[in-house]
Amino acid sequence: MRRSAKVLAWTLGGLLGLLVFVIAAVLVGANVQPGRDLIERMVPKLTGGDVRLQGLGGFFPSALSAARVELLDREGTWLVVDRFVLDWSPWRLLLGEAYIDRLAAAGIDMRRRRIPSSKSSSFSLPVQVSLQSLQVPRFQVGSAVAGIEAGRPTGCWQGPPA
Repeated sequence: MRRSAKVLAWTLGGLLGLLVFVIAAVLVGANVQPGRDLIERMVPKLTGGDVRLQGLGGFFPSALSAARVELLDREGTWLVVDRFVLDWSPWRLLLGEAYIDRLAAAGIDMRRRRIPSSKSSSFSLPVQVSLQSLQVPRFQVGSAVAGIEAGRPTGCWQGPPA
């Protein structure tokens, strides 16, 4: 009985050590340029071509940034986010909360509406989302989304009278 307890303890210790090693490797790998380059190459493959990232930066996993994020569907790019920043607390996911301190972008260009994929899927977050700060100084909406022809200022707000 004593021998089996030692074997079990060594096995559990070995598995825990392997888990710590894998987590450390991911944390280090995602925070050096070769690891970021690998992530940029892998994201389109892992998302079926629906997401492209360029210029990853920041500190993984809590302070992420990207020079450009593109969302695609079968017709091509439908949304572009420039200079994306996400400061959040990933460890709070263990408590059932996605706590986002800052979500920012220099600009968002929603060129058109997303074309739903033929695969039926519904998406819902199994956590409560807390967003402290949202900063998007430029949000451009394409005419296909806005419902007006491009170049027609009809109904546009011109600002307060001078």
